[in-house]
Amino acid sequence: MAGSEPIAGFDFLIGYNSMALALMGMEPKAIVDDWSWEYFTYGLGDTSDCGPSCRIKRVVAIADLNDGNYHSYADSIVDSSILFNMHFRVTNDMTYDCTFLPINFWWLDCGDNTVAYGQPTDPYLALSRRVYNVEGYDITDEDYAGGFPTPYGALQICLDTASDNTVRFSDFWNGGVDVICFDTIDNRGDVNLNAIAYEIADYVVFLNYLLYGPLAFTISLEGQYRATDINADSQFATINDFVYLERVIEGIMLPYSRPPEKAFPNTSNLISFLETDTSIICSVSFEDSIGGMYLCFYAPDLQSYEDYEIAKFPAIEHMQLGYNTHDDSLIMVISKLRSHPDSIGLSATIAAGINNLFEISYTGNAPLIMHASAAGYLAEYVNLAVTAEMVYAPTIADHPEQLVNETHGGFQWDFDAVIPNGYPEFLSFEIARGPGTIDPVTGAWYYVPLCVETGVIDTLEICVSYPFFPCPQADPALHAVVQLNVNQPSPLPGDTDYDGEIELADIVYIITYIYSSGPEPLPARAVSDVNQDNLVNLIDILYLIDYLYLYGPEPQCP
Repeated sequence: MAGSEPIAGFDFLIGYNSMALALMGMEPKAIVDDWSWEYFTYGLGDTSDCGPSCRIKRVVAIADLNDGNYHSYADSIVDSSILFNMHFRVTNDMTYDCTFLPINFWWLDCGDNTVAYGQPTDPYLALSRRVYNVEGYDITDEDYAGGFPTPYGALQICLDTASDNTVRFSDFWNGGVDVICFDTIDNRGDVNLNAIAYEIADYVVFLNYLLYGPLAFTISLEGQYRATDINADSQFATINDFVYLERVIEGIMLPYSRPPEKAFPNTSNLISFLETDTSIICSVSFEDSIGGMYLCFYAPDLQSYEDYEIAKFPAIEHMQLGYNTHDDSLIMVISKLRSHPDSIGLSATIAAGINNLFEISYTGNAPLIMHASAAGYLAEYVNLAVTAEMVYAPTIADHPEQLVNETHGGFQWDFDAVIPNGYPEFLSFEIARGPGTIDPVTGAWYYVPLCVETGVIDTLEICVSYPFFPCPQADPALHAVVQLNVNQPSPLPGDTDYDGEIELADIVYIITYIYSSGPEPLPARAVSDVNQDNLVNLIDILYLIDYLYLYGPEPQCP
């Protein structure tokens, strides 16, 4: 540890691979030896939120517990001060031969990995400012879409809802355990076994292996196969290894270094193959840019004729597309080895978002996807959902043709949708026409009209989208159209307790809501905004008092 401010304590959350590492104990160092702090402990935390085989330990230390003798803060922190040691026993499982086992900081909520610092009369709480992986890459993501848990630092919401004495002030560097190679000969990166690793020739041999199979390894099948574990994850000849090799040759990444830890966990990355009468189109939906893809099709008919064609769409026009047919298979590799080390990184990626990549035109039976995998620009691991069936536009399930409001209330309905041969988690609900609010994930819709006469007041039209079938759908019949009919008295501005009358109880209701954390006004917060200034505050209370007891104006309708 290094720092410039006196610290009073810390609360760290540290995760590691429990299949390969067994924590034998922790030993306080500077906090006891140099600073004489009073409290140090560690305990078992959540064992599942940081991924498969991951175990979390919480480590807490406090300078003074105010129970007797005073223990001073750490006023000066010498660079490289050791706060505590973690003692691990490493597995002897050969699967982890030559691998790196990361030990990372994790955030399950805003209180994790915080440091208390400053003077006792003016304390501050330091949240994460930057987070770096073991290679020194900045992996900070304050707006991480997956929310908690996250290995990328405290989310921005932690700062938005905190006091002025909570600041981003701490930098975190992840580490790990480097498992030695049981074999004294390590040819990682030297795919052609010429004693010169990470050269163009290695790239060519590796690419030929992906496209043509073991025939490309003409020197030593076992030795060359072992050399393809470029990212040292004990998985050989993967698209991640291939992209990693590209980045090393370009000078972007260091050889023998470890894979970047910022993979794309829990993201929605989808690849789909849309069939026509004479072709299939590969479409993708990526949440982040992609550095390479590997695809394998079962395509026996392509062996028997030469008139099939593979055409690239603009989304990968700048990428290299290699393919080959052998053993009833069509193998495809999409990647980019940049010709100039200083060229822009994005020119070697498939952009995030929805894109068509390529089209395979054929005769006979359509090629069937057997395997697909992808890697990020820096060889990050990518979760990829694959669908190889005909994909149809989503439809909305049974719904009423008319909705009637509740007494003194509004409308609500939970819409549902289906996607034949698709992935329901990619569905998203939208309001194509009409009033109200809808949850894009659950389809829960509601609308509260104020001061509305009885009768049909509006028409609601709901659309549900899918990555390859965005709203509005081409066929209007796929939309849900609902008439909204006000048969019951609609809510009145000022009727905050939802009983159909404006009285003293409504004033008390607003006071309790604003100043005593009472329940929100029913059926919607808008009924308490009696002066229609988009705020519910003291002015609305005075407005109702004036109306009820001083002959003031009636609460205003929108």
